[in-house]
Amino acid sequence: MATQLTTDSIRRRPVWRAVSLALLALGMAAPAAAEKVSFQFSQVFPGGGQVDGFVIGEDLDGDGKLYSIAPLIRGFLGLPEGDEVEYVSIHVQNINGRSFTQVYSKEDGGLEDDNNAFFGFSYNLDGGAFGDDDDEGMFLGPLAPSTSYIMGPRFAPAQAAQSEAGFGPCGNPDGLPCAAITTLLPVDPFPNFELTFNLFSSAAVPTTTDLRFTFRQTGFDGGGVVQGWIAGKDLDGDGRLYSMGPFTGGFFNLPTGDEVRYAHVNTEGFNGDTLRQTVDLVGTPRDDNSVAFFWAGYNLTNRYFGGDPDEGFSLGPLAPSTSFSAGRLVPFNSGVAFEDEPFGLCGEEGALCSAVYSLTPSEPFPAVETTFFDLSGNTIEMVPAPLVADRQFSGLWYDTAREGEGFSLTPLDSGDAAVTWYTYDEEGVQRWFNGVGRREGLSIIVDELAVTRGGLFGPEFDPETVEREVVGSLRIDFAHCNAGTATYTVNGVDGSQNLVRLTRTDRLRCHGPQG
Repeated sequence: MATQLTTDSIRRRPVWRAVSLALLALGMAAPAAAEKVSFQFSQVFPGGGQVDGFVIGEDLDGDGKLYSIAPLIRGFLGLPEGDEVEYVSIHVQNINGRSFTQVYSKEDGGLEDDNNAFFGFSYNLDGGAFGDDDDEGMFLGPLAPSTSYIMGPRFAPAQAAQSEAGFGPCGNPDGLPCAAITTLLPVDPFPNFELTFNLFSSAAVPTTTDLRFTFRQTGFDGGGVVQGWIAGKDLDGDGRLYSMGPFTGGFFNLPTGDEVRYAHVNTEGFNGDTLRQTVDLVGTPRDDNSVAFFWAGYNLTNRYFGGDPDEGFSLGPLAPSTSFSAGRLVPFNSGVAFEDEPFGLCGEEGALCSAVYSLTPSEPFPAVETTFFDLSGNTIEMVPAPLVADRQFSGLWYDTAREGEGFSLTPLDSGDAAVTWYTYDEEGVQRWFNGVGRREGLSIIVDELAVTRGGLFGPEFDPETVEREVVGSLRIDFAHCNAGTATYTVNGVDGSQNLVRLTRTDRLRCHGPQG
């Protein structure tokens, strides 16, 4: 059963505890001297699979590249030394019926750790796609038995079983494989391996410095579940995402910050309620009362959130409210005790690091009464999840200035997207354009936009009489979940439309910046 605490019991916690934690958080929130480079990437695979990744490192030699390689694979490929990558996390979804996370951490072993013997990474810091140059690529996977992600021309020779067509740069026009998900099992004599699974993709690997992570936490007494995401950018290059408004920052003497611009939390199964709460700091000023209790601090080299004293998260409106808070960034949490045990670090055995709680105002203002409380000490894994044009973007889209025509979008398991454009010809007769486009990040690119003619309605329809004519091309670039721009060339005429979402598919709500 969930435990109820009153504000009076919370206030009995020693004041010095809150003050000391505030000073600790203040000191640890200061930006590091060296600037970090951080970005995310995504690649689609046939069958609906996808790889989403996050990278953070530092260009130590100033050559405009992030480069790291373990001694074993360095010797095998005859490549130079390098140790500039601090952390890489990839989340593999729906590959061979599995979804899992692979991590390289310089802090937790680095290149000398045998578990990282197959780690290699090379990316030119040009802001472009990953793996599209001959000197780019990545190899991430543990020693066998293992499932590895091998991408880009740089590490093509290390791929265990290349296709007959060979390995090319990602996004190549010839459709050559540029990445593989590979599973190896050890066999005698070591170091021989047996290849048990191999899946290729030639899709481009777009990168973005707009970071987005999803999380999920269980372990609450009442059986509830918290799921959410945060999105932002490391503006000061300190390897951290940090947001703090003037109200909370001023009260606890913490610096303000504006790096986490969007956040969303679903709380399900608490006190019989299901709540969805969103913060959009692009459309909402930081000093607005509705975000007075929003803050976030996350160290990007941590796979699990809330394990450091300077990490924390809170999202909830002013009372009356139900909020979710985690971590010890703000000592507000340190005053909350459950069975005389204060908030601790997420993942520590027995520590209570997050809470879902309901508050109602009481006299004298701004006092509040805690009417519901449920706590968890479970770890909170941060999964890289860049916003991409996946199935969340399914539905109908149109330009509000052009009512009466529009677009239907359906992302496919192949990694492409089916697009239909409902429009008219030069005489005002209804005409449909259609095509299958490739998905690259937040873009859908249809190289061959076609129109069909020759068919007849009803029982007289004969597919043999249908003719398909390519009339142009179409590109849709999304700004966020609810808006984008369509640019096209049709029969030699160029144009563009500003699109907004008209419909969304049931249970496929887009979890990203809403605009």
